[in-house]
Amino acid sequence: MSPTLSSSVRVVAPPETVWSNITNVRIDSSVPPRLFTLLGIPKPLHAELFEKPPERRRVAYFANGKRFSQEITWWKPLEGYAFTFRADEGFKVAFVLDLARGPFRLVSGEYHMAEREGGIDLTLTSTYFVGGLMRLCSLPFAIVMRAFQRYLLSAIKQSCEER
Repeated sequence: MSPTLSSSVRVVAPPETVWSNITNVRIDSSVPPRLFTLLGIPKPLHAELFEKPPERRRVAYFANGKRFSQEITWWKPLEGYAFTFRADEGFKVAFVLDLARGPFRLVSGEYHMAEREGGIDLTLTSTYFVGGLMRLCSLPFAIVMRAFQRYLLSAIKQSCEER
């Protein structure tokens, strides 16, 4: 089962600033909700874009020393991009769920920017996999995933609007 969730935020900043902040994310100073710590969700620190034309990839770094490697599958500057997720071996959430091989895994994501009067509507879409008996926990997974999306978008918004 691979559900997809989307969350959006309005960012009052130029498109170039938003683009810069979604390709090379720096949210080390943002404070995640306490719930994430209680649930054993590592704090995201930053993500870097690596370009070796014609390929692009991004690596997201977390406070637990683990990473997500992200292969860029769609790219349109100042509009958005899509990517796959590959978690480092042993990347755990909820203290026991291995994102690399476990019953809960992130599959893909996408950022999309839409210029509107008064700013940019920034949307983050995530597709994840829930397998085995963990399917019984689909609703809690969806709630936590949406909260994580909103946290990331809020941190990006704050970074964009502080410039």
